[in-house]
Amino acid sequence: MRSLFVAAIVLAFPVIAMSATIHVPADQPSIQAGIDAAVNGDTVLVAPGRYLENIDFTGKAITVMSSEGPPYTTIHTKGTGTVVSFHSNEGNDSVLQGFSITGGGRGIYCGKLNSPSSPTIIGNHIFGNSGYGPGAGIFVEGSSPTVEDNVIFSNYSVSNGGGIQVSYHSSPLIRRNWIYSNSTGKGDGGGIKIWILQAWPGNPIIENNIIACNVANDKGGGLFVFNPMGKTLIKNNLIIYNEAYGADAAIECRGPGGGIYTEESFTIISNNTICFNYAESPLSIIVAAGLGCSEDLYISKVEIFNNIITSNLHGAGIMCQHNVVPTITFNDVWQNEGGDYIGCCAGAGDISEDPLFVQSGRDFHLTYPSPCKDTGDNTAVTELYDFEGDPRIAYGTVDMGADEFYMHLYYTGDTTPGGSAALKFVGDPGTAQVGLMIW
Repeated sequence: MRSLFVAAIVLAFPVIAMSATIHVPADQPSIQAGIDAAVNGDTVLVAPGRYLENIDFTGKAITVMSSEGPPYTTIHTKGTGTVVSFHSNEGNDSVLQGFSITGGGRGIYCGKLNSPSSPTIIGNHIFGNSGYGPGAGIFVEGSSPTVEDNVIFSNYSVSNGGGIQVSYHSSPLIRRNWIYSNSTGKGDGGGIKIWILQAWPGNPIIENNIIACNVANDKGGGLFVFNPMGKTLIKNNLIIYNEAYGADAAIECRGPGGGIYTEESFTIISNNTICFNYAESPLSIIVAAGLGCSEDLYISKVEIFNNIITSNLHGAGIMCQHNVVPTITFNDVWQNEGGDYIGCCAGAGDISEDPLFVQSGRDFHLTYPSPCKDTGDNTAVTELYDFEGDPRIAYGTVDMGADEFYMHLYYTGDTTPGGSAALKFVGDPGTAQVGLMIW
């Protein structure tokens, strides 16, 4: 009787499944075999190596991660197609972390119209993917993934969205990534393209990224936004050295936007540094090198505040077309080759002065005497940190641009084992203005 009583007590409590770690290749010969063997809550831990396969999470809430990080662990597509797929209603507890993802017609695919998938994609290197479809690096379709702390570079789409394309009712969080040297063959959005049709509203957030050296052979070298019924938030990004060549500018008579092009959208553009971007058109019409805004069928609402938009080449700093009337306040718009404002004008709090970067064209941190320091609009700020993680609103009033001037240590030199680094405090007047190079 006593044994039966004990058994009854044990059976009265639910059995709690313990998560397992499946090692590849020690326990399973391939990453996909590890995924197939896993159940929700498990971790597939992948040893260093080059894995020739295409993997699919098949809807599982699991973590697939490398043990040593992207430099040592590569998933290279077997044949063509997408290297990593999420298209079975995965949520943010489906995690891909720590791989180099390369060789596909597309690096990562998230979702389908009837099967939204919103995984967490963190700490990967996504490069060398090339194909005809949109989103050669990452394609987001009807989904809301978190894309964080990745390096997305040297991807090429014949159509649109060289680095990332976001389509349909998607609301991804794209944060703290390096997105550089991606390109399109004939379309928009060398770095990122947001293309959300009016029937499918979405609310993407693009924040704290470095978006550099991307090329679009139409509009939006760094970013292109079309999102008539949703809201796109672009904040705290360093957007530099992107190029747009306006293949359709002769037909559409609208400028390509070397840094950002937003069309028929509610777009909030705040605390970005948009510098040294380039734009041109086939007929040499006036184009936007820094930031272009346009509307046609749908009313655009564009809010531009607390940005530094300077030194953009072969086009205007801010250009507004087709009756779009943006709100432009508390920006530094200075020395853009095609003029600072075309089709719009400076607003309250706007200035036109040299931002006094640590090193113009190389290091975009603000120096102590910068006119952009403590001259932004606090009421427009919702974020807590700048593009590199320093506290946002450090000394009472927010700074313009992606960098919040903050007294802290910078380092120069070699920080690898056996190397040496010099630490210097940057802060009050009279101290050495030493910056951390971005390259």
